Amino acid sequence: MKGSLKIILDFCPKCGSNSLRKNGTINNNKAKNECKNCGHQFVINNTKKTVTQSQKDLIDKLQLAS
Repeated sequence: MKGSLKIILDFCPKCGSNSLRKNGTINNNKAKNECKNCGHQFVINNTKKTVTQSQKDLIDKLQLAS
């Protein structure tokens, strides 16, 4: 089989429910979703990188040094 098989699980990362509804798009046209159970809004397969606390500490040190 050529390519790769991509399985997307559509569930709420907060409560685990699969009762979702589409809720518009974000600035790069990715679909936003809203959980019908808990109201949490999220993007499936989000590519946004999170900054760890150690990275934040390093940024603060570098800003103080300059």
